[in-house]
Amino acid sequence: MKVADIKLIIKKIKFNLLWLFIFLALSLIIVLLSFIFSKISPTDKLTYSIIFIILNLILLFINFLLIKNPFIFVKTYAYDEKKEHFKIKAFIYIFTCFIALVIFFISLVSVSMATKQPYSQVLHNQWYVGVSYMLWTIAIIFGFSYFNLRILNKKIKYD
Repeated sequence: MKVADIKLIIKKIKFNLLWLFIFLALSLIIVLLSFIFSKISPTDKLTYSIIFIILNLILLFINFLLIKNPFIFVKTYAYDEKKEHFKIKAFIYIFTCFIALVIFFISLVSVSMATKQPYSQVLHNQWYVGVSYMLWTIAIIFGFSYFNLRILNKKIKYD
């Protein structure tokens, strides 16, 4: 594929970021409402809400880079000339797993700092917080990548 073709494709799928933003906003509202009506301490509610908001902003930025940056786009999607369709490279799997592990540890560190508990105690008692944020990260990045892949594999009409 030529660089001009890649730039044209990137322009066509850039609109998907709006749908991702809408989805993340709706999920954020649902999660914040569930935190409000849950029976946990106000500090924990605030901590988990702030972490979730920041995580959604990070995910939006990562997915923006996956679409907008031609270098990362070429690393993420491979074009098969014979079959004339795109496929996902192994880079996205490695990248997503790395980001998910970083999110796991950072979320536990931030919970530890916010609740003023030792990290080992947070890791032992509240590991599910890190796992839930990690799974959310994996779901959003993979889901968005596969959504874009489906759109890319539709017949591309060049203007």
